[in-house]
Amino acid sequence: MIQDAEVRYENTVAIDPARLEAIIDGRSLAQLVELGRHRSAQLLALLGRLDRERLEREVPCMIRDGGTIAFEGAVRWGRLLLDVQPGVHLANHIEQLRALRR
Repeated sequence: MIQDAEVRYENTVAIDPARLEAIIDGRSLAQLVELGRHRSAQLLALLGRLDRERLEREVPCMIRDGGTIAFEGAVRWGRLLLDVQPGVHLANHIEQLRALRR
């Protein structure tokens, strides 16, 4: 997006069980939280480099939840990363995170 390349958002790699296991393996909950914060900061830094036109650009998007397609369609890049991810996606994981505390 920064270099005007064609962009498509899919979470297939992000939800791959082997990839998730590799991220989790050997890390404490505190380390996982810190990793999430670090990656979020990186994403926000990259988003800060985008102008309004790029943030408003619609990109093809496919979000899977397990083996099911939860959403497929065009979404404005800024809305996807600044509204949908934190406001919907992460909120859906609150119960999972709370279960880790038990």
